[in-house]
Parts: sequence; structure tokens; C-alpha cells
Amino acid sequence: MINKFKFFSFLAVFALSACSSTPEYNYCPRYALISELDRIPIATAQTPHGEIRIMQIAGRCDDNSIDLGFKTSLALMPNDSSVIEKEIPYFVAVVDEQNNVLDRKDFTLKVKLSGPQDVQIYKQNCKFISNFNWRTMRILVGLALTPEQRQQNTLAKVQHEQAMNTDMHTQQMAKVKKLSGQ
Repeated sequence: MINKFKFFSFLAVFALSACSSTPEYNYCPRYALISELDRIPIATAQTPHGEIRIMQIAGRCDDNSIDLGFKTSLALMPNDSSVIEKEIPYFVAVVDEQNNVLDRKDFTLKVKLSGPQDVQIYKQNCKFISNFNWRTMRILVGLALTPEQRQQNTLAKVQHEQAMNTDMHTQQMAKVKKLSGQ
């Protein structure tokens, strides 16, 4: 017997794969979330370094529009139950095979998340008036961040990588000690 999660995962994959089996004029382009522009730092009274993150995107296509689904998450300190209502600016860009931007549109995603951790899915329609050959185009999605927010993301990423490296080093040293009988 298939469990519910596997069943609904299968349905989601099946629904999204319908894009690739449609005629040329209704073909769904490849799309990706820009990893450096996938989170926005936020602060509350209890959490000075929280974040809202776009964890995943999914899309369904029509002639000249794409319905995007955003899986968002909130990360606050464990004791912080703040409710965050925020309009998050983001962009959707159409790029060709050489990564030339052919079209870019700005949108706003309205989120309401409650701490310390919350995951929600939001949907938005993005229209492009064009005669693009979607088979050769890609859609890139990213949050429209200020230079300060981008700098905070870069610093947080470096700190996370350092913590992961330290943790891996500690685990490796523990294995070495265990194997050497110390």
C-alpha cells in the first residue's frame, strides 16, 4: 500500500510533467531558483538573525504565463513565536542559452509566517507577452535584495559553511580516535 506522501508526491510530479508533454506553443521552460537570492534576512525582538527562505519553486505553464508555486520557510529562535507578515519583492527573468536576459519582471510575494518555524506554499501568476521559443529559454527566479541583505546572506553562508566544516572535522577526528583505539 502506497503511503499518502508518496502518492501526493507522484501526483505533483505527474502534474508538473504535463508541461513537457504539451505542444510547442504551450511548452514549459526550465526554471531555477537563484541560490544566492533565495533568502531574506529578518529580525524580531527575540531573533536578531532570522530569515525567510524560498526553499523550492514549481511551475505550470500556459501560452505566455507561468503559475509559480513557492515553498517558503521561516526560521526564528526556538522561543520566538512572532508572526511575520511581509511583502517580499522578487523577480522572474527569461534568459536564453547564453544567459542573456531577454525579459525581466518584478513581483511581490505576500507572506504570513509564524515562528519559530513555519512552512507555507504561495502561488503567483507571471505573465510574459512574447513569442519566445520556450524550448530554448530558462526562467530564473530570485529575491530582489538590497546590497546590505545580499552581504548578510553571504556572511551567513560563510558562517554556515565554516560551522559545517568544523562539525565534519570533529566527526572525522572522533572516527580516527575510535579506529585507532584511543
